[in-house]
Amino acid sequence: MNSFNDPYCLLVNSFSDLTDGIALCHLVGLIVCSLSDQEKIKQLVYYEALTNELTLQNLDLAINVLKSSNMPVPQDVQKMEARDIQDPQNMRRMVEVLKQIHEIVTFNSKSQKPPTRSKSPGNT
Repeated sequence: MNSFNDPYCLLVNSFSDLTDGIALCHLVGLIVCSLSDQEKIKQLVYYEALTNELTLQNLDLAINVLKSSNMPVPQDVQKMEARDIQDPQNMRRMVEVLKQIHEIVTFNSKSQKPPTRSKSPGNT
């Protein structure tokens, strides 16, 4: 998570830092959304998630964005609700899935880059 240039992801040191849903929303957005959708997510997140209700709304946003993405989300994660993600084991599973999706997206973006042209010795 610390590899993303996002202030909320940079502050994550453990799973407990994800419990308010703020960094998790940012992480989901960074992995599965376009830049414009990432901005929409940032507008919808409750940054003062001091109550369980607001935390659940953040977690609900994160899981619904992931579910509605066109990424391969395993069935067990598809079935998760915001309350489920409050369980540390389910949070860990969701983060594992996000990591796998990120690896797929990164691999696909690298494989779709046009090949670089090398100069042949006779062409300058």
